[in-house]
Amino acid sequence: MPSIESRMFNRLAGNRLQRTFVDFDLEVARREFSKTDKVFYGRPKGVDIEKISLTHCEANWVRPHTRTERHILYYPGGAWVLRTPNLHLNIAAKLAKAANANVLIVFYRLAPEHLFPSGLEDCMEGYGFLLESGIDASQVVIG
Repeated sequence: MPSIESRMFNRLAGNRLQRTFVDFDLEVARREFSKTDKVFYGRPKGVDIEKISLTHCEANWVRPHTRTERHILYYPGGAWVLRTPNLHLNIAAKLAKAANANVLIVFYRLAPEHLFPSGLEDCMEGYGFLLESGIDASQVVIG
């Protein structure tokens, strides 16, 4: 059975977000996504969260309370123009606990304020950050 958060998100998505994409307007879409993101406000439980700064964007380490050598490099969805950080931190927390893996979530720069390939470069930097930290590429899953 879906969690209460999942049911709430689906209800909001069905009502609010669907209307957003009929006649797409970026400012309206960002405003509506922001409202939806507030449902997920609050620090996820059962994980440690550490903010880090990459060259042009921020990222978060989301780590389960158990030591692990597994890693997930997580890129939040949003078609390069939308962001729901609370939602994605909660998803990353659930991934970290379920997979017993450290999750690096990269909040890449958004278009149109930052033109392509800015967001892609941020994503690549996140991967490079993992490798430069001594993490073996075979221990990284990308999502």
